[in-house]
Amino acid sequence: MGAHMLNKLSLKIENKEKRYIDILKELVKKESLSGREGRIGEDSIANLVWEYVNDIGVSATFHEVDNSHNIVCEVGEGERCIVFSAHMDTVSAGDYGKWLTDPFGAEEGVVRYLGNSAVEVEVCGKRVRGKIRDQMDRIWKMRKEKEKKIIYGRGSFDNKASVAILLFLLDILGDIEMDGKIYAVFTVREEVDAEGIKHFIKTYKRDFDKFRERYAVVLEGSYSFMPVIAHRGVCWAYIRTYGKRCHASTPHLGRNAVVEMCRIVDYLEANKRRIIDELYEHSEDRLLGKPTFSITSIVGGGIRKVVGGKIDRIDLNVIPDFCESSVDIRYGRGITAELIHDFFTREIKKVSQDFEFTVEEETFYPSAGIGNSFDDAMEDDFVKAVMESSGINQVGIAPGASEGAFLHSAGFKTLVEFGPAGAFSHDAHEYVEIDEIKRGVKVTTTLLNKMGFV
Repeated sequence: MGAHMLNKLSLKIENKEKRYIDILKELVKKESLSGREGRIGEDSIANLVWEYVNDIGVSATFHEVDNSHNIVCEVGEGERCIVFSAHMDTVSAGDYGKWLTDPFGAEEGVVRYLGNSAVEVEVCGKRVRGKIRDQMDRIWKMRKEKEKKIIYGRGSFDNKASVAILLFLLDILGDIEMDGKIYAVFTVREEVDAEGIKHFIKTYKRDFDKFRERYAVVLEGSYSFMPVIAHRGVCWAYIRTYGKRCHASTPHLGRNAVVEMCRIVDYLEANKRRIIDELYEHSEDRLLGKPTFSITSIVGGGIRKVVGGKIDRIDLNVIPDFCESSVDIRYGRGITAELIHDFFTREIKKVSQDFEFTVEEETFYPSAGIGNSFDDAMEDDFVKAVMESSGINQVGIAPGASEGAFLHSAGFKTLVEFGPAGAFSHDAHEYVEIDEIKRGVKVTTTLLNKMGFV
């Protein structure tokens, strides 16, 4: 593509920017809790995206995933392919009273950088301050501007802005001749079990096998399109202990499952450094570093439910015969669900026999990464093209897992996170910077040009 065509596309982007800012607002106003993204033909986020796709006029299909629909668009043909994915679902808004305005109002406002990882958000005359991630702080330090216009609301940053950017990209590409296949995938259930991206990979696997080169870009609220090249894997595991019920006044006649769990948790915490070092020997991933594990919940005895910090209890005079703890485990490449199961089972057996250790394989995210170190990654041709396109000559590691875990495992060279600047995903006061919509389309169009797709 020559300079004339790039200039023509740039003008087209300028002319359409307002439309896609308005589309982003409509997306934010449409609630889309993970697992409730809805279907085509319903009043849902999936149907709204489907209508926009049809207005653009690209080839598209929808695929049922549980009770919702993935949407897959295909553009171009060739021996190479690139997948752009953007998930449509969000987490809940939580307590509406903690927000400055209606979390689904999609109000415009401003964010001001205060230094030292702090920002001030102002919407509808109300203000709040908060801390941002270190990587986003570095982006602010690179900028001349210390104030940006924003759209405020649940899902604005994670991940409706990326959905709008991907729609915008499809519109801009229009009738341009492609040298390769582009898949634009709008997925569901990313926030719970990633079934949307898994279904896409399973459905199109035979098509993928024919390409000599495969790339993937996970469009996700991030750091102003700094290439995020890797993330650790994550899985949730459960420790269950069993005992014998009896009256609490005669504890010697029973066996206390809660006490047994305390013994296990105390042992794991006391030996955490050694356990992590020994687990790391199975990976030694220099890019992603050592594993971590954290006990994230303990439930046992007569607990029926916990709502809003209030506990509904029964059987307070009974020695409990059951207790369960959840464990969040993060790890580098080379570590599998089976390895984690066997490793922790052997470790816990050193202190207890009355337990089960299970790994929830449905939510097992493999680790993903480009290269074995930062230096390796920055010498990769794909990463170089991304850095040149975004103008950010550095790479990052994602703190959490993404759909990139499964694209990487399917043989794609994958940017696990690449997206607009904003903050406070999964928290009150979530926002995205408005000018990142236009920037996102310019960056992705330039990337496709540098890689020879357009």
